[in-house]
Amino acid sequence: MKYQVIDVADISSSAPRTDFAPSLIDKLADSILQNDGLIQPLVLRTAGQGKYEVASRHLEYWAAVRAREKDPRRGEMINAFVFEPSAERAVIGQLDLVNPLPYPPPVKQGHFLEGGEIHKLKSAMAESVRLALRDELTKLLPAIDARLAKMEGAFQEKLSAMERILSEPERPKPKPALPQEPFTKAQLNRTTVKVLRQIIKEKGIPAAGLRLKAEFIDAILNFCR
Repeated sequence: MKYQVIDVADISSSAPRTDFAPSLIDKLADSILQNDGLIQPLVLRTAGQGKYEVASRHLEYWAAVRAREKDPRRGEMINAFVFEPSAERAVIGQLDLVNPLPYPPPVKQGHFLEGGEIHKLKSAMAESVRLALRDELTKLLPAIDARLAKMEGAFQEKLSAMERILSEPERPKPKPALPQEPFTKAQLNRTTVKVLRQIIKEKGIPAAGLRLKAEFIDAILNFCR
C-alpha cells in the first residue's frame, strides 16, 4: 500500500453522495481546504490506468469532491493510501480492526449481509442520521431563539400597554346634556327617560309613584310653571 496525492477527478465511489448529510459533507470539505488534506486519508484501490475506487472513507471522498467544487485549485488533489485489488482483503481487514466506519459501507449487488454485518450497518446508519439531525437542529436553534425573543417582546409591549390603561384613574362619565328652559312638552318628548329623571333630580321635583315618561313630563311642566 502506497501513500499518494491523487487527482479527485480520477476517483469514483460506489456509495451515493445522497447517503450523507449535505451539511456534514460541507463541514468536512471546509476542513479539507483549511488543512490542505485529510487527517485520515482515503483508502483507494486501483481501477485501471490512472483511475481509483474508494475502498474506505466514502464520506471523506465526497467531502473532497465538495472541496474541489468550492476551490478547484486548492481542492484539486487529495491524499490517499492506494493498494492493488489483490491486497484488498488484508487492507480492509486491518481497517475493520483499527478504524470501524462511522457510516454505512457500500454493499455490492448480489451480496447478502450476515448478522454481524447487518448490526454494523444499522449502527453506522443510526450514527449518520444522528449527526445529520444534530447539525440541522444546531442551524434551527438561532432562528427559534430569535422568534421566541420577538414574541416575548411583543407580549411585553401589550402587557405594558394594559398596565398603563389600568393605572389611569377612571374618568367620570359626562352627564347627559339637559334641554334648555323654559321647558316645552314637545321638547321634553324628544328627550329620554334618563334625562327626564336628571331634570327631576336637579330641580328637586317630587317623583314618588312616577313610572311612565308622560308622568315625568307632566311633573316637570307643572313644577316649572
